[in-house]
Amino acid sequence: CPIPESPTFLLSKHKNMKALKSLEWLRGQNTETSDEFLRLKAALQEDKKSRANVFPLTRSDLHPLLLCLGLMMFQQLSGINAVMFYSVSIFVDSGSASPHVSTIILGVVNIFATIASNLLIDRFGRKVLLYISAIGMMISLGVLGAHYHS
Repeated sequence: CPIPESPTFLLSKHKNMKALKSLEWLRGQNTETSDEFLRLKAALQEDKKSRANVFPLTRSDLHPLLLCLGLMMFQQLSGINAVMFYSVSIFVDSGSASPHVSTIILGVVNIFATIASNLLIDRFGRKVLLYISAIGMMISLGVLGAHYHS
């Protein structure tokens, strides 16, 4: 005799009669299961109610969500990961005397810039620091692209 689906699964699929038969099979034919069946059904309905409002996406949540997604997208598309990952190759191609030391310096500058931005964010605000970093990024990536283009 194959094992039937669980009563909870069958109730979630709105198969009440099969769920009751499954519960009777699990508890035995001579056992009263109607109270347990009603408790399972009530618990499943309560679970559906509590899950319905776990992540409500309201209109007021949409603007900050899109703003965060846009910032993350622009960070990825800016090319900073490519510059950081291939910094040794970039410094070798640019004729640096010690590309590994230059990469370490680049990482240290990145750390200090992050610390400075965290300290200055309350004074100037996020928008001003975002504009400053975007302008700095455009200039530095423009210089890097011009160097490799010529």
